[in-house]
Amino acid sequence: MTGATYTASIPGTASYPSRAGDNSPSFSQSISVVCFRKPFNLDFSAVDTDNDSLVYRLCAAYNSPGQRNSTEETFPPPYPFASYTGSFSGGFPLGSDVSINSSTGIISGIAPDAGKYVVSVCVESYDRSTRRYISTHRKDFIVNVAPCDVAGVQLAPSYLSCDGFTFNFSNLNTSPLNETFLWDFGDGTTSSDPSPTHTYTVAGDYTIKLVVNGGDECADSAFAPLKVYPGFFPGFTDNTPTCKGVPVQFNDITTATYGAVNSWRWDFGVLSLLNDTSRVRNPTFVYDTPGEYDLTFIVGSDKGCGDTVLKKIIVLDKAPYTVSNDTLICSIDTLQLNFATPNPGTVVWTPNYMISNVNSYNPLVSPDVTTTYYVSYADNFGCTAVDSVLVRVVDRVTVSAMNDTTICRTDSVNLSINSDGLQYSWTPAATLNDPTLQDPVAFPTAASTTYSVIASIGKCFTQEDIIVRTVPYPLANAGPDSTICFGNSIQLNASGGSIYSWTPRLFLNNSNIPNPVSQSPQQSIDYVVTVRDVLGCPKPVSDTM
Repeated sequence: MTGATYTASIPGTASYPSRAGDNSPSFSQSISVVCFRKPFNLDFSAVDTDNDSLVYRLCAAYNSPGQRNSTEETFPPPYPFASYTGSFSGGFPLGSDVSINSSTGIISGIAPDAGKYVVSVCVESYDRSTRRYISTHRKDFIVNVAPCDVAGVQLAPSYLSCDGFTFNFSNLNTSPLNETFLWDFGDGTTSSDPSPTHTYTVAGDYTIKLVVNGGDECADSAFAPLKVYPGFFPGFTDNTPTCKGVPVQFNDITTATYGAVNSWRWDFGVLSLLNDTSRVRNPTFVYDTPGEYDLTFIVGSDKGCGDTVLKKIIVLDKAPYTVSNDTLICSIDTLQLNFATPNPGTVVWTPNYMISNVNSYNPLVSPDVTTTYYVSYADNFGCTAVDSVLVRVVDRVTVSAMNDTTICRTDSVNLSINSDGLQYSWTPAATLNDPTLQDPVAFPTAASTTYSVIASIGKCFTQEDIIVRTVPYPLANAGPDSTICFGNSIQLNASGGSIYSWTPRLFLNNSNIPNPVSQSPQQSIDYVVTVRDVLGCPKPVSDTM
């Protein structure tokens, strides 16, 4: 059970020789009903006849310990604190949208849902001349939040535009009891529109005013400050991607048409650290681990403009680059090595043997023996890398071609060679799928075709030939279709090959000769003969009679 409680706490046994006594602050204002989900003000100020300094705060209410006896005498302190549910607490008894002014004792904000709420206010008094703490007085009360509606004005605490001169206004109190509106935009113009749009012509500070139900007993008004300072463009530069352990330089490039950029907050996105932030304009930060980090940059001006810039920062394990693959050259050739990177820096090639420029990204080399060239790279941000290119040197190109072959005409064949060549050129190209492949597929149609390949390494080359002969498929012929009388026999006659096989074997005296006899077939039958030729193409061909 929670009731109305008033307590006073007087610290220690200290005396005040300069004062005859102390008069406690008194609360004289009663608490009225407030409407749910509406803005409100409750004056909970106190008066102190000693003119002491008063400081107000919301605090936890006491819970009743019950009565000691039938005369309603209560137990002495200390008392247990009341329990709060949900998001409510002693510091926020009406929710997070309600607070107390520590100097005036006025409780204000947006009321919660309808219900009864226990609110306790603690008032600390201090001697104005000595600034010495005197006592704390606590008083609690119940605020009734009713499901009511009232006409009124509710504006935002302030209005600000940093990207244009136009504002859209509306009364945050949406009560249907608001019938008339009069907006004063502070620049000499007004509007009676409930939700007007207004464009200012000059940047600066203004005070807007809204009056609802003007001239009526339910009239209300409110003021709010407004700032118009368009032309705020946030941004920054950095030298990423860079390597772990290398300082990243961040530079603010924010511009403001009005006022000056004066506040910066950097969060470098390292989730495992609490000190990965900075408030200087152009900070540096070192990432110790490669990966991607979500950086947040919040920047503001002395005119109240501000914005947030998000960027993914990429930190590499080593410098980004590409370098030539290991390769092969002929002893009479010159080769260009290639090192590429998106970041400016310096390179050094070793050994300094048959190389045009050891500090070039793309030097020319002409070694007469197999040589491994090493490249050391350092970019302008501290990233480094070391890699190598093996240049194998030969005096000639080796080519070993497959044996000549015979295929059935209209078939294809894969031409295969073993070679250390780097480029290939086959002729004739018309019957090849790609004449530049090492092992192309051929589709010869002539009785004999000689395919020549030139394998080359630079200026060195070797040529080899492969002869492909073609033989036609067997010309299988099962003979003409025939009709016989039921119960008669017929001799079949096939031609075109050396080996024959008939299917089905039903009623045949022999299925593996060219001229079997079908003995008194009992039904119409389609005989299929498969012919092979041991002298030409060995693949089977079929025909039906």
